[in-house]
Amino acid sequence: MYDGEWVEDHRQGRGVETWPDGTQYEGDYVNDKKQGKGTFRWADRSTYRGSFYENKLEGRGAFRWADGRSYDGDWVKNKMNGYGLFQWADGRSYQGEYVDDKKHGRGRLEWYCVDDKRIGRTERTTTASGSTGSGTAQG
Repeated sequence: MYDGEWVEDHRQGRGVETWPDGTQYEGDYVNDKKQGKGTFRWADRSTYRGSFYENKLEGRGAFRWADGRSYDGDWVKNKMNGYGLFQWADGRSYQGEYVDDKKHGRGRLEWYCVDDKRIGRTERTTTASGSTGSGTAQG
């Protein structure tokens, strides 16, 4: 179901689209496509808030998975691509560069070990031919 603005038989402007399973998009449409700013909520309670282009996650946005993981950063064609912050539900985080949903380039991985109360940190630079960099654990 779609409830929103129309121009010449195309969704155009602000609108809300809802699927039978409860999945919902609320945001901007251009020429019948999700484009501009919007929020997408899936039936499993995962959400994305940010930019869309031609029905794809594109630009800056924040994705929250139902299991507690999150990514706030750059998107290209539905993939993490560019700079962003990924956080796991257990407290680990990675802040750095991504290419096609993979950590690639400069970034920092941090974790917290409950057992021995240590904070860990790894800095790494990845290149096309492999990885170079240093890893350190502090505590």
